[in-house]
Amino acid sequence: LGDDFYATVMWDETNAVKKDHTIRRETRYPVDAVELILSGPHFFVGNPLYKTPRAQCEEKGDYDVLDLTDLPEEYLPRTNYVPDCNPEEYRRRTPRVPWGEKKRVTEYYRMVHRRMLSQSGERTAICTVVPPRIAHVNTVIGTTFNSLSDLLLVTGMLSSLVYDGFIKLTGRGDLYSSTLQTLPYPDLAGLTAWIESRVLRLTCLTSHYSGLWSDSWTANHASCDWLLSDGRNILSEYRELVNSWDSKCGLRSDFQRRSALVELDVLMAQAIGLSLEELTTLYRVQFPVLRQNEQDTWYDRKGRIVFTVSKGLPGVGVDRKTWEDIRHMQEGDTFTMEKEDDTLPGGPRRKSITWHAPFDRCDREEDYRMAWEELEKRMKKKDEG
Repeated sequence: LGDDFYATVMWDETNAVKKDHTIRRETRYPVDAVELILSGPHFFVGNPLYKTPRAQCEEKGDYDVLDLTDLPEEYLPRTNYVPDCNPEEYRRRTPRVPWGEKKRVTEYYRMVHRRMLSQSGERTAICTVVPPRIAHVNTVIGTTFNSLSDLLLVTGMLSSLVYDGFIKLTGRGDLYSSTLQTLPYPDLAGLTAWIESRVLRLTCLTSHYSGLWSDSWTANHASCDWLLSDGRNILSEYRELVNSWDSKCGLRSDFQRRSALVELDVLMAQAIGLSLEELTTLYRVQFPVLRQNEQDTWYDRKGRIVFTVSKGLPGVGVDRKTWEDIRHMQEGDTFTMEKEDDTLPGGPRRKSITWHAPFDRCDREEDYRMAWEELEKRMKKKDEG
């Protein structure tokens, strides 16, 4: 990593709330990004908008999963904490990077990761990119980089099963920057744009990321189109994008986001010199919960999850009884369900969701093979050209 990065836990919940009143406990939608103070459940692997606290948030399960196809361009989730001192004092207390003009960390796009490691969960290392002005409590560690490329590449590394596997092998309960510095950082050579493009599309979901997109996206990224050829991916091709952000830049469907993460696994495995067999073995042996979830998560023709056993996605898709009733629907059939939704400002609303048959599930090992072969073919063609 070198010296051009800076990691901080930012606001200690106990000290910042009770002792110096930097922040206070208050669950509500932020008026502005500076009022958003992240907690661990807010984000997941590659996803900065995973869940929002409920209006009454007292327990760790009091969060709702966000529907990325449904969010306004300037969306901010509820926060459980807001600043508790005047804006000038709040800025004064904000940590600063050690280089250059020593700007506040909140002036940068940053990688955040959950400090506590879930060794028995679907994933262990959980990280994403967050925009400027947003803060976080000390169950989250934020890392600021002096280079946007380093930010994207390290986030891509840590978002892959390859590096998640390294983290698992440490057996540690917490992830600090000292552990990140021990990880292997390979020469990514011709894979840089491939990795960066996946991270950009996974994270740039709202207009708060427009600066990151415009400062990062190039024709090289646009040339790194899908490795997995499925009609649900073709609906959102890389080569159609330019370096001006709009809502099409971010991947919103469950299927497309899964595909991008699978491709990141393949990209990082090839970068670090693993074989396809070694990547597959890593998945089988070290990620049993992910494997179990993959085997019983089903998608519709539009890329939306219709049923999943994942405990991390409560309320997503239909329940088991409904699933048994609709799972054998044929081409052209649809199923619509209304549900109560309170994840957007303005209060609870009735929301209608339609799934389009037929439904299918993914085979991660087969997807690894297809993506691997396609990447090798494209790299060979590039070398020959």
